Amino acid sequence: MQIEKRIIIFLSGVAIISGCSDPAKIPLASGAVAVHSPVWLEPGSDDFHADKVAGPNSELEQCRQCHGADLSGGIAEASCAKCHAHPDGWLVAEAPEFHATVIAADNHDLSGCEKCHGAHFSDGIFPADCSRCHVHPAGPEACNTCHGNFPGNPDNLADVVPDKGAHEVHLEHFGDIENTCASCHAIPATVGAAGHLDNTPGAEVNIQGNARFAVLARTITNEGQNQPAPTFDHQTETCANTYCHGDWKLAKARSNSSWNYAADHIEGNAATPGWDDPASAACGTCHALPPVGHNPSEISGCAGCHGATIDDTGNIIDESKHINGKVNLFGQEYDMF
Repeated sequence: MQIEKRIIIFLSGVAIISGCSDPAKIPLASGAVAVHSPVWLEPGSDDFHADKVAGPNSELEQCRQCHGADLSGGIAEASCAKCHAHPDGWLVAEAPEFHATVIAADNHDLSGCEKCHGAHFSDGIFPADCSRCHVHPAGPEACNTCHGNFPGNPDNLADVVPDKGAHEVHLEHFGDIENTCASCHAIPATVGAAGHLDNTPGAEVNIQGNARFAVLARTITNEGQNQPAPTFDHQTETCANTYCHGDWKLAKARSNSSWNYAADHIEGNAATPGWDDPASAACGTCHALPPVGHNPSEISGCAGCHGATIDDTGNIIDESKHINGKVNLFGQEYDMF
């Protein structure tokens, strides 16, 4: 009799353990199971769920036991997407809540995206994979996600050039995009590099570095007396004090062609072109036609001496010989002096 009682108790215990090991049989009536801390949903609390899930000792796998593999409800019938969900227009380019618009308004801060979509935006706690649209290896952090041609290839630097203002004009003239960009901007190694995404409006412009075209913009002339110090004014969006836009002088005393001087110097206009105003950099703005101090000439006569650079209608025929830090005369090139 005693043995029978023990067998019955043992079998009952097995049944109870077996039942509790099956998540489908866990009672989920309101108040029946207390899983989370009372302050689980309160930001700033020691038990705030985001800190538990996103921290170094993530408890996310425990979340999936009740909320399902995709956290859409599971046996708890409580979907994390009730709070953690994007608005309806998140993927609609024309919608005010389009994700690119919202993220741009937040200074392109992607750290919030990483919390759910993972550091690579494809292996996070939610199954949505950003690389479905952001197909390049850097995903949403590719340069042309924010500026340039988004559908293009970020490894083709021409697809990374912002379409605002004179960016494309400078690239077309100089041809070397890495040197062109680095001549005015510090090129970040990563999206999160210091100085890239900050609270300063617009891109910082510094034309004092050693990139090739920054050096060109500071070309010294007039026997060392004319030393341009290039600047960019964010308020007026104008560039000033650059050799490229006419801050140069050529002394008659140093020239092999003094016969063509009408004054002691031939010089540019030291123009201040507007970044969004192509007319401010039109032919004749950076230097007069002909330049100040040059003997009078019609534009059709320029080709007589500068035929390797310009034709008799005033069109530049070889960009590499225009604004290159040289004087091109009778097919020969000389350093500015």
